[in-house]
Amino acid sequence: MIHSQFCRFLRTRGVDKDVIEKFKEEKMDIPAVLSANDDVLKELGLTTAGDRLSLRGFCSTAQDVQKNTDKESKRRRLLEAFLSSRKDRSKKLVTSCHKEQKKKIGKEKEKTKRVQVGWKHFHEEAEDHVLVPLSKGGGSRYATLPISSKRMDVMKLCQSIFFPNGKSHYGEASEMEFAIGNFHNENMGVTLDVNGREVPFNIGNYMEAFKLKDVRLYLLSKKVTSGSEESDDDLPPMLTVCDSPTSEMACAAGGTTGFRQNESQGLIGTSEERCSLKEGSR
Repeated sequence: MIHSQFCRFLRTRGVDKDVIEKFKEEKMDIPAVLSANDDVLKELGLTTAGDRLSLRGFCSTAQDVQKNTDKESKRRRLLEAFLSSRKDRSKKLVTSCHKEQKKKIGKEKEKTKRVQVGWKHFHEEAEDHVLVPLSKGGGSRYATLPISSKRMDVMKLCQSIFFPNGKSHYGEASEMEFAIGNFHNENMGVTLDVNGREVPFNIGNYMEAFKLKDVRLYLLSKKVTSGSEESDDDLPPMLTVCDSPTSEMACAAGGTTGFRQNESQGLIGTSEERCSLKEGSR
């Protein structure tokens, strides 16, 4: 394009067409013209000093314009590359923040667990705890509990669900012994065995002990009989509703509550006191 420009410039100077064609044949461009001395330009047909000086001036100006154009183009490319890089960094930063936020939310969710609870009542004829259907106030219910929730927290939750206002299809809570059972109908004590270690019962330890992903626990109830002849050794580790202190539900408060009891068997009072009560009832 620049080559054609200085050829047009020569035409405006009235240079003969044959001279212009000779410039084309010799592939004279702007750098070549600026490097050529007067003798070379004379041989190409520029016999007058004015034509030679004017051509050099035109080529020098055109070269400066081209350099400035190239410099501006380079500056524009660098600016575009910088803005693009800045945009990518900003996008990565936003993505990183979102990931951190999701990770934080995930950790918060890990501190609680959605637990399925049910109710099983003891039937004399079956000699076992039998699942109470929804029609009689049982069925399956779901609640979100902290993984640090203890046995008493789960028990109080179940009592509030299956014994509203302390009453149920099978009687009042004050007439019942309560325990917490697992999916095998096994009574859960205050401790668990986790890889040979004895640890306190809570939702997290329970999941680890039984290698569970989903948690399903049952409120085990049995009506208290005043004429029981069972010895202390035969009594199950159950609690009556009067034995456990009043507390807010763990799921409502968002945390576990502490309960004091005889942690060895879940029984309240000393062995002597229980024997005295039995002797008095005979």
